Amino acid sequence: MVIKGVVPNDFTYTVVIISLVKEGLHEDAFKTFDEMKNNGFVPEELTYNMLINLNAKNGNRDEVQRLYEDMRFRRVAPSNYTCATLISLYYKYEDYPRVLSLFKEMARNKIPADEVIYGLLIRVYGKLGLYEDACKTFEKIKHQGLLTNEKTYLAMAQVHLTSGNVDKALEVIGLMKSKNIWFSRFAYIVLLQCYVTKENVVATEGTFLALCKTGLPDAGSCNDVLNLYVRLNLMDKANEFIVRIRDNGTHFDEELYRTVMKICCKEGMLLEAKHLTNQM
Repeated sequence: MVIKGVVPNDFTYTVVIISLVKEGLHEDAFKTFDEMKNNGFVPEELTYNMLINLNAKNGNRDEVQRLYEDMRFRRVAPSNYTCATLISLYYKYEDYPRVLSLFKEMARNKIPADEVIYGLLIRVYGKLGLYEDACKTFEKIKHQGLLTNEKTYLAMAQVHLTSGNVDKALEVIGLMKSKNIWFSRFAYIVLLQCYVTKENVVATEGTFLALCKTGLPDAGSCNDVLNLYVRLNLMDKANEFIVRIRDNGTHFDEELYRTVMKICCKEGMLLEAKHLTNQM
């Protein structure tokens, strides 16, 4: 890359690569990146981050890993942002051992973790059944004053819920509410799961109504409510609920459809079953 006879330096290469990425000329950006290294220049952390993030968005895991390893080889210190991008990618593809390995590497290199990274770590601990580690991490960030995001609270609530400790899950959601953190649609879904597990019909119905105010209910929540009614033999409520979600245009996934058809056949709701089958 020679512009008007001027030999580029590391700053020039960096500016060009950033410009190419912003213009969507990704192939040219990578060619310029390779040229930069071949000419003896060491890319900055910013340049690596931009290319790592670009590949992460496209799901190019091997290329992300190659860039990260090249970064380390050239002694370019990764930042919190670099690690967050990698951890998010590893989590997305359920590569949990790599998440834990990178987190340990961050600790060794004294790279500070933020709430996003800690939140993903809590989820990973939950997936691996490391309940105590998830709890310790949550308490750690709470004491550090990093606990501000709804996603972190809900991650911990889900870990409690999965481990069978519903009261603890509700305690975490209650703590989130006490901090005046806005309840998203997902928060109502998690709260609904808690009340269904506790078999609290009144609280379940109230939470479902709150969920409906955010838009059409999701199939999973509808299935949870129906299974609660069946479990408690509240078949009149189950039948009314089926008619309601059918009429309001709720999307039925395979599991919800199966649950509804089972109830309809058991209760002799053949017309409802036929009507629902025609809609699917």
